[in-house]
Amino acid sequence: MITKDGRTIPEIYFDASALRKGAFDESGNLWRIDGNRIFLRLPWTLINVTDPSSLKVLQDGRTGYFNPQRDALKVVPTDGFVVSALAWDRNAKKPSGSMQANPLRPYLWNGWEEVPRYIERYKKSYYMLQEAWAKP
Repeated sequence: MITKDGRTIPEIYFDASALRKGAFDESGNLWRIDGNRIFLRLPWTLINVTDPSSLKVLQDGRTGYFNPQRDALKVVPTDGFVVSALAWDRNAKKPSGSMQANPLRPYLWNGWEEVPRYIERYKKSYYMLQEAWAKP
């Protein structure tokens, strides 16, 4: 990108499909392995859920660029998600674990009309900021 005064600012790319591995005590970690189990914690928007309380998802029925309805998206109720996962060992260049999908048992949650109960928790950075801002 070039600014009005002629300076060049390099692009910054973010891979939205890359899932960060780690403990779930930090909000950015989206998966972890515990023994022979893979745990996923995916944001609703990453999997195109528009309204989790009513099980609504974004349906993108586009089939081609020249389709006159190419920009028409719909919101529809979902029948659930079928999830498979594969953990890749970069050093060994082979899978180190996997989770196979069962199409007969999709993941489905109960919708809600009232806000679900939740427990507030502090991120690790809360205490770092608390300590930094407490200093004179």
